[in-house]
Amino acid sequence: MTKCNVSIPYFQGPKSRKIEFNFSGGDISSDGGLLFVKEFDRKLSLTRRAGKLLDSFDIRQPGKVKHSYLSMLRQRVFGLVAGHEDLNDHHELRTDPLIQTVVGRDR
Repeated sequence: MTKCNVSIPYFQGPKSRKIEFNFSGGDISSDGGLLFVKEFDRKLSLTRRAGKLLDSFDIRQPGKVKHSYLSMLRQRVFGLVAGHEDLNDHHELRTDPLIQTVVGRDR
């Protein structure tokens, strides 16, 4: 009988979060393709550059800012890519570990 030992691929999330791929169940998300979109975005720096541009127009008071323009932009862009066109979906998605990972937030 053949016994295969295959290492499980993973993505490094923000801070200490590590995302592993396996097919044994557990926490399941239908938005797993966003990890590849995140890597594509990271290599091209599209949202990072757009976030810097938005920051140049930021007139908010720094002590009162909870979310950066970059994290809000990424949430919107990755939400659209995942098929969540309505902004009211984001109220539920804000606690989704996968969305937090691609946006760059660590709970």
